[in-house]
Amino acid sequence: SKKCSTCHPLSDSINTDYVTQEEWERVINDMVSVSGTLISADEARQILDFVVYDAQVRKKPSTETKVADASK
Repeated sequence: SKKCSTCHPLSDSINTDYVTQEEWERVINDMVSVSGTLISADEARQILDFVVYDAQVRKKPSTETKVADASK
């Protein structure tokens, strides 16, 4: 969390509309690119696992809607 808050408030990642794994992978890859060596590959995987889990649990209705819309 200390590394994350170097670039943005922690609440940004919790309150965003991103919910799918694909969206988060794109965002985290961008963060790794911008941060240089600040975020390791292992840390990026841990971040991805957390935000995807958070989306599946706390944002479940939004996730289900977005996935259903994408499959139309």
